[in-house]
Amino acid sequence: MHLTPPPPPVSPSSDPSDTTESTTVAPEQSGPAGVTPTPAPSVASVTSGTSAAAAAKIAAPLAPVGNTTPRSRNPPSAKKAANDISLSDRAASLKAASMIKTGPSSSSASSSSSSSSSSSSSSSNLWNAFGSFFQSTPPQPPPVQQPSVVPPPGPPRKVPGRASSLISIPAPTSLPQRQQPVSPPPPSYSSWFRGPLEDDPIEAEQPNIVTAGNVGIEPIIEITPEYPTLPRPLGPDQGVTTMAAVSVRVPVVDEDEEEEESSAERGSERFAALDVVAVVDVSGSMGGKKLASVKSALGYIVSILTPKDRLSLVTFNTSARRLTGFVRCDGEQGTARLTQAFDRMTAEGGTTILEGLRSALEALRERKQRNPLSAIVLLSDGQDNFNQGPAYEALVTSAASESVPIFTFGFGVDHDEKLLTRLAGATGSFTYVEKPEVVQDAFAGCVGAIKSTAFKDVKLLIRAPQLSESPVAVRIVDLPFCPFKHELDQQGASASVTLGHLFQGEQRDVIVKLEISDPGLPSSATPGPSGGGGDGGDEAADGRLSVLSASASYITLDMSAALTQTPVVLKVGWAVPGEPAARPNAFVARERLRLEAAAGIKAALALAEAGNHTGAGAALEQLQATALRRIAHAYGLDAAAAEAFATACTADTTGGVGGVAEVVAAAAEAAGIPAADGEVVGALLRDIAAARVQLSTRTAYASGGRARVTESEQRWRTQRATYSAPDEESLPVYQAVHSRAFQARSSKKSWGPVG
Repeated sequence: MHLTPPPPPVSPSSDPSDTTESTTVAPEQSGPAGVTPTPAPSVASVTSGTSAAAAAKIAAPLAPVGNTTPRSRNPPSAKKAANDISLSDRAASLKAASMIKTGPSSSSASSSSSSSSSSSSSSSNLWNAFGSFFQSTPPQPPPVQQPSVVPPPGPPRKVPGRASSLISIPAPTSLPQRQQPVSPPPPSYSSWFRGPLEDDPIEAEQPNIVTAGNVGIEPIIEITPEYPTLPRPLGPDQGVTTMAAVSVRVPVVDEDEEEEESSAERGSERFAALDVVAVVDVSGSMGGKKLASVKSALGYIVSILTPKDRLSLVTFNTSARRLTGFVRCDGEQGTARLTQAFDRMTAEGGTTILEGLRSALEALRERKQRNPLSAIVLLSDGQDNFNQGPAYEALVTSAASESVPIFTFGFGVDHDEKLLTRLAGATGSFTYVEKPEVVQDAFAGCVGAIKSTAFKDVKLLIRAPQLSESPVAVRIVDLPFCPFKHELDQQGASASVTLGHLFQGEQRDVIVKLEISDPGLPSSATPGPSGGGGDGGDEAADGRLSVLSASASYITLDMSAALTQTPVVLKVGWAVPGEPAARPNAFVARERLRLEAAAGIKAALALAEAGNHTGAGAALEQLQATALRRIAHAYGLDAAAAEAFATACTADTTGGVGGVAEVVAAAAEAAGIPAADGEVVGALLRDIAAARVQLSTRTAYASGGRARVTESEQRWRTQRATYSAPDEESLPVYQAVHSRAFQARSSKKSWGPVG
């Protein structure tokens, strides 16, 4: 090793145009007597082994600030010279930057012989300072291909083995480096480069979407009176009380897709985009096959969603945790990212459903972009260890105000079906998942229903005519057993019912109780048909009286503003005196029976929950007898025919020829009941009979009977179901057509994307 003493310090240049960056030399450090830190060696002092041309190239971009050759600001020639340094010349410069000079300062004017002597002395000092380290590993120049990064100068440090010796590590001279090409940023839609809670952007254009709005479909409003004619009051102060059913029906957008396979295969891509939050219970009781089935079911849901749909995952046990943002189910990076999140779910801890639901609502609120549809799907298998009633009510109210339906699933026999039903309310749904094997089908039916949403925030507007519009006074008295949020004017002039989101093929029926006084029609007047139009001012022309009008306001998926329909008007007349009383309208009687039965089932559940299973069974037996009388009166059956119909509908069809649907259809045909009505009333009688068995004993109640009856009550009350049991012992009443289609495809375990 040959070291050359450093040159004398050079005074800074006084040239104001010279802005060449120079290496800052640290101030001298104080140390023990006889030891003086030395400045960094000059490039020229350590390049004795290089060629003159190489030394010139190295020195050019690193000339000291006192260089006598003036240079302009930012000279392009210096940049070119820096970029033209060869690899061998760069190696020499790196060698110069890594050399360390120790010992006392030497004179600036030195000959070649004195340089050699000084180099030998400096080399000796280095060997003494580093000891055996250099003996075992002689110093080598750094690799040429990958220059090492030298740390900045630090304070003097002690050399091992010599407590009294201090050396100073000077800063190396910076060398110009070639700028490496920068790779272009990844596409903005790629989920691989997003944070765990970052939302994927929504798909800006969705040209293939077919909604009720862009094909010109609106909700169908119908008003059906309980009786075709009304009895005339005896005086102006005596009123007539009657009922009417106001119905809101949503047609299927593509009528040719009512077949299950067709709607499942071709419908998904044509549905509007969805933002859904999956809220999963990962408490200790969810371990084993339960959680494994949920992971598999979520994977299947991702496979049937489209690239424009987004899913976010929230888990909860003792606390809630959001595992992903809203990730697009694009079949590539997004699907892999969601699958990794599913795999990270582990079962441990307690249960706090409240925190899981709160986290889901916060995720929906914090979105910067929103798809047309939003929903929460929540699954739990246990009781909430931190149940807070008022807090739950506040969250449910908040979700309803933000147009976010909640769909809940109770897993196993130990879940809190009462709480889950309350969370779902009348605008979502509660589903009992009895076994892990049916989780996938239940999820698929729910997703199919949500994706087929036709109208959002549907509100039914009911109005009685004013005195200036009708010669009689009509007052809305009540909306009996109405499960939806509703408001009734104190004077009985109007009422509004909030129905929420409606799926394709769904229908909502509201019973309205009316009081009519001050007759103004001639005794020979006859009623008009249900759902007639008009403004109520043509009584003199056709002899009919306007008694009620109804319309709906709603939001289509391709618009943000609410639309309001032209009202549909119900007109009736007075019955002719002396004529026999007419039978009540079968449809209105059926709807009254449905609502009364739901209320009766709920009352029986309360008795069973209090431990009075005998009382619960007796209440359901009485409800069944009342239902038979109502059916006989509505359809003109005698007691024996009604009893035969009920017996056929409630018979055990296990092992028989055909399923329960075929049995009920045959019984309805034999009794002369229309097929559509026969399916509904037959399924209702069947559920009442099943509830008697499931609530009559403590064992049956605790072994799943409570959950089954709760699900049944919710279905009859809200006219909604997103799943039907796979056996042949139940009817898919109130399950939307696309919900049935998605469930049917799931049961075949077809894992390809729908659409």
